[in-house]
This record gives sequence, structure tokens and C-alpha cells, in this order.
Amino acid sequence: METNLSLTWDPCLPPELERTIFKVAALSRPSTIPTLMLVANHVKEWVEPLLYRVIILSSYRSDSHHELHGFPIITPAILLRGIATKPSQFFQSSVKNIFIYRGPFESSEIEAILTACNCVTNLFENYALKSTAHLGALGSLKQLRRLSIPLIEFLDCCTLDGTHSSLNNITHLEILNTWEQPRAETICARLPLLSHLTHFAINSISHHLPLQTALRTNTTLQCILFLVSVGYQEEEMRSTDLISDDDRFVCLDQTIDYRLVWLRGVTTGDDFWALADGFIAARRAGKVERSRYTLSDTETSWLD
Repeated sequence: METNLSLTWDPCLPPELERTIFKVAALSRPSTIPTLMLVANHVKEWVEPLLYRVIILSSYRSDSHHELHGFPIITPAILLRGIATKPSQFFQSSVKNIFIYRGPFESSEIEAILTACNCVTNLFENYALKSTAHLGALGSLKQLRRLSIPLIEFLDCCTLDGTHSSLNNITHLEILNTWEQPRAETICARLPLLSHLTHFAINSISHHLPLQTALRTNTTLQCILFLVSVGYQEEEMRSTDLISDDDRFVCLDQTIDYRLVWLRGVTTGDDFWALADGFIAARRAGKVERSRYTLSDTETSWLD
């Protein structure tokens, strides 16, 4: 005799478990968050803040149809529309990392975005904007700790008689476009003004002895990095370079896409800062020759 079974049981996960599952899915591939938001209203409430945890800005509309290493790319215009429709607290609490990627950008757009997202802790500005009007908004970023910024804008932010308020709490500073020398000497007088700075990097090798001296005599610095990009013909360090004897100094050959390194850093903490810190610790522990200061970002032999 056949029996007809009617399946009336509707499986339902506990809300806490369901929330965890969707958040893990969202964090593992942020570019899928807009799709996850369509599942249900309560799912949207869970994952929408994660969509804005890391913002990658591009002024190219075509970029918004693509992703960068699993992260969505957004135009300033689209982001500003979202800012206009959400309570101010939403973006203040959601946005922690901003990558100003591909321009040109209007300074007014960047100023409005930074003002709305004033709890950012990590900011990467890929290149100098045509106008410095947006720099005033940097002063609202009271929780900013890590900053990558073109040299010319760093100098605009930092004056001889004090620091721009956005720099007061910076611990990790990467100065970009430092091959545009001779402006290295202008950095020297500014460094002591950044009282909380522990990690400093420039994306070139500088033989400027006053800068090297300023770095060597800065006792608050724990890590000094010269970054060399792959494919860029750069001079070797010279025997006259004082900085090579400092056990806080690392000359890092970057072979991995800098965008991926930054994104990996904001999500897992695994970036060139962490690599350099580990190398410095290994050198001090005797696992690496004390005279060695060069390192590739793909090299792991010193970890053995």
C-alpha cells in the first residue's frame, strides 16, 4: 500500500545563526552584498552596513559595473545619493575604510563624502586632486589612524607651526609620489609634529641624508619603510646611506598589486606594515642577519 506523505514542515534557522551565515557570506565576497540585500528586508538590515565598510571610489561609471578583488566600486555621485537618503549615523558607523581610486574627482565631492563618513580609520588617496578644498574635511576624521596620501597634499595638511587636525592621531603614514623630489627635505620638519606616528613609508628610495637623519633620530618610529614598486628602475641603497644601519628600517620590493595589499590589510591586517613588523622582529631575534634590510613581499624564507 502506498502512503502519500505531505511535507508541511518549513525549515527555519534560528535568527542568530541565519544572521551569522549572511554576514559571513557578505564579508567573504562584498561585491555580492547588493544581491544578498534582495533576499529579505531583515537580511538587508544585516548586510547593508557591510557594503560600505570598505568604499572604493572611481569617477568612471564603467567601473561601477565591475569589482576590485571582490569589492564593489562606486562612483562619488552614487555614494552621495545614498548619503542623502540615509540617516547621518548610518555612514558614520558603517564606513571605516576609503580608497580614492580612479579620478579625476571633484574636490567638493570628496569633501562631502569625508564629512559624511567621519569615522574612517584608514584612508588611501591614490593621487593628488586638482584642488585642495577637500583637505578641510580631513580635519573631521578624528578616528583616522592610517593614511596614504600624495606628498604634495601631505605638505598642505601639515604646517611648520602645527599639524592639520586630521594628522593628530595618525600612527601609520605612507607618503606617495615621493619620487617628485627635491621635496624630501620638506618632510623632515613635519615628522616631529606627528606625535603619534609609529610607522612611516615613502614609495621610493631616498638618498637625502637630512631626511634619513630625521627618520633615524625620531624615537617614536617603530618601522621605517622605503617601498619600491615592481618594474620601476630604482637605484640601490648606497654605502653612504645612514638609514641602512637602523634596525627599524626595511627596503621592500613590492611585487603584489598595491590595491590588493591595501584591501587585504583592511580586512585581515595582512599588509606591508605587518610584513615589515614581522621582518624587523625576526631580525632582532637573530632569525635574519642584522645587516639585512631588503625584502620582497613574496619572500617567506625568513619566516622559517
